Amino acid sequence: MNKLKGLTPTDWKKIWSEIEDKEFSGVELKFQDAMRKKHGPGHYYMDNEHYWEYKQAFIQRVVNKWVKEKNK
Repeated sequence: MNKLKGLTPTDWKKIWSEIEDKEFSGVELKFQDAMRKKHGPGHYYMDNEHYWEYKQAFIQRVVNKWVKEKNK
């Protein structure tokens, strides 16, 4: 079993940069896809609560990707 190698301050800077660069595609597009699957075609507007839920999931995906890379 691999032990988690710590993320450095430089890693975190890159992680947050990636999150900022990809936030729209990582949050808005996932939300739109989910709403279309649930309600059919259309454009859906996200309230702050939904936005935060999707943003948390997006942040988690990005951090998990970095942790996985560190554990190789």
